[in-house]
Amino acid sequence: MSATEKREFAPAVPKRSTAWLVTLVGGLFALPLLYAVVAFLLSPRQLRYDVDSAFITIYTTGGFTGDVKKIAMGRVDDIAPAWLRGGEMQYGSKKGGYCVGFFRYHSLGEVWQATDCSEGGVVIRAGGEIHPVVITPADPEGFIAAAKDGQTRTFLAPNKPSGIPWGTLALMCACLWPFAGVFFVLFFLAPGRISYRVAGGALEVRTLASRESIPLAGMKARLHQPLQGGRLSGIGVPGYYAGVFDLDQAATAVYGTSREHGVLLEADVRVLVTPRDEAGFLAAVGAAGVTVRS
Repeated sequence: MSATEKREFAPAVPKRSTAWLVTLVGGLFALPLLYAVVAFLLSPRQLRYDVDSAFITIYTTGGFTGDVKKIAMGRVDDIAPAWLRGGEMQYGSKKGGYCVGFFRYHSLGEVWQATDCSEGGVVIRAGGEIHPVVITPADPEGFIAAAKDGQTRTFLAPNKPSGIPWGTLALMCACLWPFAGVFFVLFFLAPGRISYRVAGGALEVRTLASRESIPLAGMKARLHQPLQGGRLSGIGVPGYYAGVFDLDQAATAVYGTSREHGVLLEADVRVLVTPRDEAGFLAAVGAAGVTVRS
């Protein structure tokens, strides 16, 4: 098929670095998932309290870090139920199901606690501890009895700490994934949707979202590298341009994979297109009556 017979043309291959585009799109998709993994790994685990004849052991492990607090049974002065309402955190961590650190209560004063933030617990007063120690085993009476009798038992806090913050994760997905989807379409699918067809004395241009028919009567065409300006309307991302731009200090419709080089058609309007086969395209529009300039 000769150049003059060829009527349909594909766009030029975008000249761009795809590595950062893949990184951008992939990063937007992966960021909420990475956040979920990190949040899960760093989130606190369910509090545990071990008691035996020698020690009360409190495990406050959270994620990669955590503390183990031991209170010698021989130094325990008193173990009693405690009502934990109206506590104010002085220092530590307070999140859903995990309140560990120094807190102040009207009825107890300042305490060190490892609780699930519920209101019913156990207060331990022991020699060597500057502040009373407050915990929240699921069975407070059973814990007190086991400690007084020297039984070996393990108690868990009744509530598990909240791990992944699902609300934040959902918000991140709702905000980032649509952008990632749009960027994926614009960067990787949209350039391939561009096509040019010379027929019936007009240039028919197909883009991702529209079709344009540009009359060729009275037009002049030439290869051109325009002086760059800003976007006036439409879409302009690396590898996909479909809109009106300020080129050569004049409003120019651009339909192609670049706005830095292409075939400029001009008469009453200016149109820049980027066919892969520039010579064949110029021959086709020349056969349709366009004045082709070198």
